[in-house]
Amino acid sequence: MTDYARHTLIDVTDAGRERILRELLPNPETRATLAQLEETLLPSQNGTRIPGIVRRDPEALAQRFVPIGFSSCTRYNGDRLRLAAAVRPDEILKVTTPFEIPPSTTPRTAALAAYQALYNEAQQQHVRLGLWGSTAMELYTGLPYSKEDSDLDLLISLAPLSILNDMLEQAKTTEERFSLRIDFELSLPNGYGIHLKELLLTENKGLVGKGMNDVAIIKREEILALLNSQK
Repeated sequence: MTDYARHTLIDVTDAGRERILRELLPNPETRATLAQLEETLLPSQNGTRIPGIVRRDPEALAQRFVPIGFSSCTRYNGDRLRLAAAVRPDEILKVTTPFEIPPSTTPRTAALAAYQALYNEAQQQHVRLGLWGSTAMELYTGLPYSKEDSDLDLLISLAPLSILNDMLEQAKTTEERFSLRIDFELSLPNGYGIHLKELLLTENKGLVGKGMNDVAIIKREEILALLNSQK
């Protein structure tokens, strides 16, 4: 089965969505009405195909399912509906990585405008920038997921240390310009992500890496060796 990285968006077939709906309906843990579930899962009800977001669930992976979570655009009593599910490989229509989400030319919120600015900077630096979180969901679906006070959640691919420092400095300037918080992760080839600020602004010998199956401590020297190999 294909390995999927964290934050990847997966479009599920209509049959797969109906199956997930049936499985969630009798589960009281969802705390959702049928109408709320249908609005989140079914394109016929929400007018678009809300994707599932790859999440961590080793048990589902062991059973050869892809663990995903759905997040509603509508807030119920102030909170989004978050649904944990698992999808079979044959129920996957489309896979979109965080690095495949282009910015909007007419950004609606500060987070979307900040992503556009940093995306343009990344292109000039010849480094790949990825997006996840509410801004990614808005750009993918066209639904108003982000708010004026939304954070911006970014991934950046491997690049020389000098470029990473430049991008982090640009992120700091962008935070001030748009009055928001930017969470910047460095995406590693082994599927783990580490906080860029922890790498560049601390001297920690072990850095926290978040992966599909676990959270691990990765040696700083190993990451620096990877970065030093970039041209």
